[in-house]
Amino acid sequence: MVLNQNEKKKKFVFEIKDSIVTKLNIEYLGNIITLKGDTIKAINSISFSGELKDSNKANANVFLYSNMNKKVGYYYVGSINSLPNGVENNLLVFEYNDEICNKKTLISLKDSIPSKIFILCKEDQGDIYLFKKCDEK
Repeated sequence: MVLNQNEKKKKFVFEIKDSIVTKLNIEYLGNIITLKGDTIKAINSISFSGELKDSNKANANVFLYSNMNKKVGYYYVGSINSLPNGVENNLLVFEYNDEICNKKTLISLKDSIPSKIFILCKEDQGDIYLFKKCDEK
């Protein structure tokens, strides 16, 4: 549904009420065109879960989809603050601007999807995130 809307930076919120309160925030970041002419669609995903609404835990992922809206895989970044800010000029943009981190990292997916990415925080410090490819069935 989010991919079909094709609205960049629009946030969608889904809530599942069960014994565990679950909320899912999805944000479509945009498309990246590869050198082969394929399209990769990038989405931020934040899931909140917990038995009590005030004690939810959050998990954050960057999902990548093919032009056929098929999930290719994802980077688990853990923190909401570690999610990319968007897609600009065919690059995935991570831009930190707070008292802890203040660097910008541009990730190219034009040639291929990197198995790991290094996101700069400050000077030469940062985080490494691994790409988890989805099983093809």
